[in-house]
Amino acid sequence: MVKVISKLRAYSPNKKDTPTGNIKHLYYIATRTNALTNEYGSSIFGYYNYRNLQPDIQKKEVAKYIKNISQEKNNIYRGIISLRESDAIRLGYDNRNQWEIMIKKNIQEIAKVMNIPFSRLEYCGVVHLKKGNPHLHYMFWDRSQKINRCYISTYQQNKIRDIVTKGIYNEELQELYVQRDKIKKDLKNRDLVEEMKAINIENCNPKIPYIKIKNKDRKILIGEFKRIAKMLPKKRQTCLCFFR
Repeated sequence: MVKVISKLRAYSPNKKDTPTGNIKHLYYIATRTNALTNEYGSSIFGYYNYRNLQPDIQKKEVAKYIKNISQEKNNIYRGIISLRESDAIRLGYDNRNQWEIMIKKNIQEIAKVMNIPFSRLEYCGVVHLKKGNPHLHYMFWDRSQKINRCYISTYQQNKIRDIVTKGIYNEELQELYVQRDKIKKDLKNRDLVEEMKAINIENCNPKIPYIKIKNKDRKILIGEFKRIAKMLPKKRQTCLCFFR
C-alpha cells in the first residue's frame, strides 16, 4: 500500500492579508486547467451556510463567503490529499465523484482533530486530475470559531493523514485485517491443540504444561505479521504477538 500525501496549512487570522490570501487560494484551486468541473462548469463542491453547495455554484459566491469568514478572524484550513496516478486509477480516484465521496465521509473526523465540532463545520473542495499526480484541494473552517489559534501540530498532521489513508484504502485495509485475524485465529487454534495434547492423561506431568512454538513455525509467523504490518498505516503497525 502506497503512502498517501496529506498536508494541512493555515495562516494567522490576525494578519491583514490573510482574508485576501484565502480568496486567492480559492481562485487558484478552482481555476487551474486540470480542475475537474461538472456539467454546469463549476469545479467547487462542499457544504456551508447549513446546506450543500449548489452544483452551479460560482467561485465568486464562494470567495465572498470565505472572505466574510476570514474577516471575522476565523481559521481557514487549506488541505491537500495526493495519490500516485497508478494508485488513483486502481482505486477509482480518477474522477471527481470518488474524491467527493471520500472527503465527505472523512471531513468530520478531520475537523474533529482540529477541535471543530460537526455542528459548526463548513468546507469546500476542488479535484485536480493532474497527470502523474491526481489530488484534492480542500478548505474547511469553524463557522463560529471561539479561539483564534492556527497552530497545527505534527500529531494533528499525522492523525489526519491516518484518517485519509483509511478512507482511501478502506477496502484494501479490510482485506488485510481479515488476513491478520485469520492468522491470529490459526495461531490460537494450533496452540490450543498443542495444549490439549500436553494435558492428555497419558502425557500429563506435575508441572503446568507450556508449549514452545518451534523455531521454524515461529519464523514463518513472524514473517507473515511483518508483511501485513508493512502494508498497514504506520500508526497501526502494532505488535501482534510475542513469542518466547
